[in-house]
Amino acid sequence: MIPRHRSSRFLVVCCSLAVLVALLGGCEDPPPPPAQGAFLLGIRTVLPVDPDPVLSGGMNETLAGLDGLRAKIVRVDVVHRTDAADPSTERVITVEAATHDILFQGDLQEIAPRQIGFFNVPVGFVFQVRLIVAEATITLSGTEHTVTVPSGAQTGFKVEPIDGVPFEIKDDERTAARIVFEPFNQLIHNRGQGFMMKPVLLAEHVTLEELSPILLDRIVVRFKNGVSAASIASVNASIGATVIDFDGPTNYYLLRLPTSISLEGALSFYTGRSDVAFTLPDTVIYDRQVIPCDPQFQNPGPFTQVNAPQAWAVTTGNRTAVLAVIDNGFDLTNPDMVANYFINQGELPAGLVDTDGDGLITFVDLTAPANTVPCTNVFGAGAGAGCDFDGDGVVTPRDLVDGNAAVLFGFEDNVDNDGNLRTDDLVGWDFANTDNLPQNPGNAGCLGSHGVGVAGVMAAIGAPPPVAPAVCASGLVAGMNWVGRLLPIQQGGIGGDINTSSRATAYLAIRYAAALGADAINASWGITYAQNSDPGCNLSIPNLGDKYDDLLPLVAQEAMSLALGSSLLIAAVDNCPQNDDAANLFDWPPELNQPNVVAVGAIQTNVAPATLAAFSAFGPNSVDIVAPGTNHTLLNVAVGTNPGCQGTSFAAPMVTGTVGLVLTNNPGIQGNAAAVLCRLFNGATLGAGLAGQIGGGGRVLNVTGAVMNAGGCVP
Repeated sequence: MIPRHRSSRFLVVCCSLAVLVALLGGCEDPPPPPAQGAFLLGIRTVLPVDPDPVLSGGMNETLAGLDGLRAKIVRVDVVHRTDAADPSTERVITVEAATHDILFQGDLQEIAPRQIGFFNVPVGFVFQVRLIVAEATITLSGTEHTVTVPSGAQTGFKVEPIDGVPFEIKDDERTAARIVFEPFNQLIHNRGQGFMMKPVLLAEHVTLEELSPILLDRIVVRFKNGVSAASIASVNASIGATVIDFDGPTNYYLLRLPTSISLEGALSFYTGRSDVAFTLPDTVIYDRQVIPCDPQFQNPGPFTQVNAPQAWAVTTGNRTAVLAVIDNGFDLTNPDMVANYFINQGELPAGLVDTDGDGLITFVDLTAPANTVPCTNVFGAGAGAGCDFDGDGVVTPRDLVDGNAAVLFGFEDNVDNDGNLRTDDLVGWDFANTDNLPQNPGNAGCLGSHGVGVAGVMAAIGAPPPVAPAVCASGLVAGMNWVGRLLPIQQGGIGGDINTSSRATAYLAIRYAAALGADAINASWGITYAQNSDPGCNLSIPNLGDKYDDLLPLVAQEAMSLALGSSLLIAAVDNCPQNDDAANLFDWPPELNQPNVVAVGAIQTNVAPATLAAFSAFGPNSVDIVAPGTNHTLLNVAVGTNPGCQGTSFAAPMVTGTVGLVLTNNPGIQGNAAAVLCRLFNGATLGAGLAGQIGGGGRVLNVTGAVMNAGGCVP
């Protein structure tokens, strides 16, 4: 809520070429002046993607080379009613008669705000703002041209609300609105008449902070040492300023200004005093974040809930860290994933060119023209162009391998070049079919495309926000790492079910991932062993007998220690609301008593405070951290998405993906699992209601905290 004021004024701000209008609401003024509000007006332009569009009202002319817009405003009027429903209360009020220049030069998409004026407006409703102009010009390819702006008896822009709802000026409140100016739709070139401007611009309601980073109703004042509190209070009272907050020992005051004095006036008043050390305007600070423009990215959603956008302002990943995912198969041709798939450098033929100089041959390199000849030399006659072996127009993992050991395909040479006993494992391995093609057979849905969805959470290619006014037209979703190196490892196929694997196969897959240098391995699967009991989740919980139940944890822990090395295993806990701390339960692999194993539970998406998902297991000694596990929109096996997916399966890859961002921003700790874990755990947010359910006092993934080492971990 905005504190009360005695009066208000109207400020005009211009931002790159779209008009930003802010209605600042009124305040109480003792009689005789009536209560008044304030109206903030700004401008920015929206340009089309087509650089030379045909003018909407012309004879096929274009505005090629548009690089300037100027207008001289000599008066600002508002069409005002005290009663919105009563036309008889309507009147035109001049709120400013000073001259203001709107000038945009060069990059018309630049959005830095420019202040024009701050105008008093009576409490009531503004149906239209009229900017009376003396002249207007546009600059095309360096040449300035006069523009006529017709507006009845006087020349000017008329500003009206897009939705038809008038801008309401309330006593003691500030309201805002923004006009979006589109020069290619507003400027018309009629032969013989020159350029003309359509008279009506449309505005939308926005907040004051969207128009100006300077907070117009407050000021920072640092009084000199020794000035008494009583003296400070007297000075502030003389202009009607009230204290918002202060630091007594330093005489640092944040003051609220009455609307009877402008910010400029207050700065001048305090700056001229001998008892003031300095005075400054206050400004808005923004969370530094990047939201991908992938059309199905959820905002708000799972990623925004754990502060990933703020971390993306620092890094969106790179291809140094290796993130492995063991699951039921992957879509190796999905355009939202292709560039981020792993290539085993030890299996590549000689002669390929590292075009981006990152020390690796990736799908980015194989797509580059520099590798057309090297790939053609490897593939021989009959293949597609360059590295596109199958000739489908794009280079993917399917151009390197085919999963058929009997036929050499792509880069296959039927030799175990890197000596890991997996021949031609150029892009990963399929433990279900014992071949080199970890490809999902085509099952759709959240479960059928389980591995595709999990991989996408970790490293679906993110589309950076385009320079306005371009729109995002690529991709579907964004993963935690927009740029990454994802090692796909397929398991499953027990009894013909791609979603069922074996513990031994999973162990081998973990060993394989660690040997290929995986920094983190995602395990969105597992099994709970119960001693003579069933926790009651409609699951088939095996009871191996006391002898094996007691022995399994010890054997599994020893094996996992050998398997992981310096890799982290990020494992999803049961989709069963049970306390895994119970002595008769052993959840494999999350409950392995190993420092490199992280057990991940699920919280509800977009629910505050953080709340455990209804299906998630818990236990402060068994579950290390939680992440959003409901309402995920995931990649499908065919190009498309599955909305509404849920499970701890989709919470775990958020943590695994975060490891990639941590290592990108902290490359010196790669190979140091303890240092990575420290950042994950110490950078986490503590959920107020999770202290007795989740380890560490209720850890909730905080991507920014981990990436920026908020916990102060050393190294």
